[in-house]
This record gives sequence, structure tokens and C-alpha cells, in this order.
Amino acid sequence: MLVAAACPTPEIPSARPSRARDAGRPTEAPSALLQTLQDEFLRELNDGRREELAVAIGRTGDLAALPFLDRILQQDPSEGVALAATAGMRHLVSQRVAQTFEARLKSGAEDPEMLRDQMERNTLFAMGHTLPHFVRRPPPVFEVHTKRPNAVRVLAFGDYGDGSIRQAKTAQAMNLYHKTAPFDLGITLGDNFYNMGMKTPTEPRWQYDWAAHYDKLGIPFYPTLGNHDWAMADSPSAEVLFTAHSRSWRMPAIRYTFVAGPVQFFAIDTTLMSHAQADWLTRELDSSHARWKVVYGHHPPYSHGVHGDSPEVQAHLFPLLRGRAHVLMSGHEHDLQHLRAVEGVSLFIAGGGGAAPRAIGRGERTLFAARKNGFAVIDADDTSFQVTFVDDDLNPLYKTAVPGSP
Repeated sequence: MLVAAACPTPEIPSARPSRARDAGRPTEAPSALLQTLQDEFLRELNDGRREELAVAIGRTGDLAALPFLDRILQQDPSEGVALAATAGMRHLVSQRVAQTFEARLKSGAEDPEMLRDQMERNTLFAMGHTLPHFVRRPPPVFEVHTKRPNAVRVLAFGDYGDGSIRQAKTAQAMNLYHKTAPFDLGITLGDNFYNMGMKTPTEPRWQYDWAAHYDKLGIPFYPTLGNHDWAMADSPSAEVLFTAHSRSWRMPAIRYTFVAGPVQFFAIDTTLMSHAQADWLTRELDSSHARWKVVYGHHPPYSHGVHGDSPEVQAHLFPLLRGRAHVLMSGHEHDLQHLRAVEGVSLFIAGGGGAAPRAIGRGERTLFAARKNGFAVIDADDTSFQVTFVDDDLNPLYKTAVPGSP
């Protein structure tokens, strides 16, 4: 976001629509919310705040905002504000398209899978991304080798790739733990690279923010994306394509599933929560015969950290996980948490991978909470599933067992 700069605000016409006859042109006055946001924009001199307002105007879903946003795009002296107006216009148009798609889906589409794929493309358009289909399309379920038959030990962490001393210390603790209790594989819980993800699959940062810390474990890692990994348009693709350049990074798509010992893991994207992902996850969970089913992604549905609960994630995930999954693992909060199970799904947050820890409270769902850098260790076999939190000084902080039935 741009730093504030005092500059004259361009003359913006009222959002009251013209009488154009094309079908997409609104014929009603702007909503009260839209009018309030437009009035605030006209008074505001701070470019950073005007960027926020331009996006918010588009998010109202009110088509009466189009002429207003178009004039910002054409006349505003700030390029940042003009670009924010384009983001607002994308959100505005894509919301209308999404509503049409939803209506067609509910009325009985001839090819619902194709329609859901196009709905996901529309969501990406609103986000300013053009993610290729092969990056979004999950491969068939695959198997990851484990050292012991019917048992697996997994390293899990998120919120780490900032190049800090904290990241290096936490990674070193992972390596030391691995020497005495070897991992079979690792999973990441998103926000792999701050603040804007990766530009390409070959930029030098991969070596010092990933390879230097994690290649030495000699295990494969299966990542998911966080909101920071979506910050640049090319970053999600770069992170998937880095698989071909790495000894340890294994990300076949932005969502995928694999079996390791008695556990089936389902990597999801909580930034791009779409019908396509929901349908895929439901099918894969229903067809799984694994003893344990673990879904993992970035944003937690419940939390007593700084971000708090996410009603959007709750609404998207729990109808799919109910009666199907044993565990949901998340990041996003820069801390370690175990929360009371919801609808039979045990909830863990392991976002202490290296970013600066944040304030953490205790609430009605708290079973464990620590404002610390660290990681989670999953130990599972045919009869038990245990999660241990370990801090960056190698201190075991907490250990618990997951119930056997979802």
C-alpha cells in the first residue's frame, strides 16, 4: 500500500447511473453503504486509505459503483489508487458473475464440474490471478514411503519464511529433533515466504529461505499456501513449479492428497475456497480407507490468537469434515494451539515456524496455547495418533492423543 501523499482528489461524478440501455447497467441509485464509501473517498487525501476505499467500493457488489471506479481509473493522479480501482472493478464484476454461476448450479447445470471450474477461475480473476488449470488440478492420490510399516512421524509447521534469526533457530531445532527421532516427511501450513511469496521458481531466495534450512533433513515436504503466498500473482505457480528444482519441496498442485503409513493427508487452499475444492475434498474423504484422515491448510476456523475465529472457513469446511476427518491442522496465527474438537474434528494450530510470535489468549476452546516459535510432531500408527508441540529450544511443551473416530 502506498504511503500517504497530499494531492488533489480528481473530480468524480456521482455514482447515480445514467440511463444507458445495456442490460448490465444499473438503473437504481447507489446503496447507502456505497454512497458512504464514495463520500469518504472524495474527502480523503491519504493515498493509502483511498486505495483501501477503492477496493471496498468494489466489494459492495453494487453495480452503481462502476462509473465511479472507472473515473478513478482514468483520472486519479495516484497510480496506486488507480490500480486499486481496477481491483475494485474486478471484485464488482466477478461478484455478479458468481451470482449467475450459483443460480445456474442450483437450477441443475448440464456439466456442474465444468461450471465449478469456471467459478474458480472467476474467483481468481477477482483476486487478480490467472492460475493455470494444471496448477489447480490435483493429481490422483499418491503414496509417500515411511521408514516403519504402518507408522509415520510427520513434522508440521507454518508461518516461517522471513529470513529471520527466529526462522533459522526454529529450523535448527527441527534438525536436532530429527537426529534423535527421525521424521518421515514434513507438511507446511502456509505463509511459506513473507511478505509477498515468490516471484519465480528459480529466484535466489529459494536457496537461503528454504534449501539452506530444510534440505538437510533429507525428507520430502508437502506444502500448502497461505495468504502471503498469494500476495504476488505469480507466487502460487512459482511455489508449485519449484518442485522440479528442489531436493525436498513436493507440491504437485495447490490442493492434493497422499497416504503415508496409516494416515491420509489432504492439502487444501484456504485462500481460494471454491466449489471445485469442496467437491474434490468431499470425494477424496469419502473414498479414503485410511485409518486416520488429516486435512491441513493455512487459515484456522477457530482461534484465540490475534486473528480470532473465521466464520468463512467454518462455513466452508465443517460441512465437509463432519464425520469424515479426524484432524484439521492450520497456521496463520504465529503461535501454537490445541483447541477443543468441533463436530468430531480435532483442531491444531502450528504457526510458530519462524515469524515473530504474537499475543495469544485463552478461551472457551483452549486446551493448550503458547506464544512461541516451534513446530508440531505427529506420531501415528494403526492404534494411536499423537501430536506434540516442541519449541525452538527443543523443549516439549505439550502432548495429546486424538480420538479414534471422527
